[in-house]
Amino acid sequence: MSIRILGSFQHAEKAEEKRMQLHVVLAQVTPNELGKGDVRAILPRMRELTEIAAKQGADVIVFPEYFLTGSSHEAWHQVRWHDPINSKEEDPDWLAIIQDMARTNEIAIVTGSAVVLHDDDPTQQLYNITYFIDYRGRIRGSYTKRHLWHAERAILSNATDESHPAKDYPPLFLFKTKRGLKLRASMLMCWDLMFPESFRRLLSAPGRFSSDLDEKDRFAGPDVVFAPTCWYADDSGPRALAWNKNCEAACLDAVCVSRAMENECFVCMCNAAGPSIGSPRGLGHSSCNAPLLGCSARVEDEKEALLFHTLPIEAMLTARDIFKIRHDMGTGILSMPMVPVPADKEDDS
Repeated sequence: MSIRILGSFQHAEKAEEKRMQLHVVLAQVTPNELGKGDVRAILPRMRELTEIAAKQGADVIVFPEYFLTGSSHEAWHQVRWHDPINSKEEDPDWLAIIQDMARTNEIAIVTGSAVVLHDDDPTQQLYNITYFIDYRGRIRGSYTKRHLWHAERAILSNATDESHPAKDYPPLFLFKTKRGLKLRASMLMCWDLMFPESFRRLLSAPGRFSSDLDEKDRFAGPDVVFAPTCWYADDSGPRALAWNKNCEAACLDAVCVSRAMENECFVCMCNAAGPSIGSPRGLGHSSCNAPLLGCSARVEDEKEALLFHTLPIEAMLTARDIFKIRHDMGTGILSMPMVPVPADKEDDS
């Protein structure tokens, strides 16, 4: 299989320096167009891409939103006839195949997302879910999308605190690389990135879910947020595009950098590839984003590619030590009373 390879990994020489590295691959590829909602149709391609990343020493490969079931409304409707989940407590059958990919290739996989139906749900709601599987093939975390883009709302249901309580669906999880680096991670999807509150709920009190990058007695949060995304260049429609034909790229690039800066974490956003003409029109711009550095690696177009990047962990730790933003948020230092607004005065002129 031929696919563009962009970027590269930076390999340290000393053992401890190697342990403290995280090598990430963003698979900017087209969502499943083969199976009309059947995940199994895309799994051979997922395996090929995973093997390419693993052979180059990647720790994690990230796939885009809707990679597994496809991004069309037709595909989502047909999910009802393809392997629905039997209950809210069970995982889909195809997930075991992906777990085997991760275990065989010794690489963690952010699966990209799939639309799923819980068979025991009398309301027959469809949800958009992604999984994190570690290099041993274990499911370390899952995330169900909370903020749906407008066009999704006619078919999909968003996760809420009632449908997906944190005690059953923890927003944070720990994972360890083959070299022994333990990190705290989370996942969000696409339109979730637009809302700062999506990241605020990931704050963690000191001493809980310890990662190797934690600082004593400081509020913590994710070290890295993986964000499978399916964001097209014409999503906002002609009125917005009339102001700026590149408005979607401007928006997506900006929010990824902003969320990394203000939350002192890495944001690894893997967008779907797509065509350069027609509708939906591809955007791409998959990126790794870091405090201090902003965007440290990006695919600059909408075409398929594998983006290889070693996350600059020291830059993130430097930012945390200097700015202490999320610790201030956690301790309430940044909260201030609202300034009262005086009533309008009559115009005496």
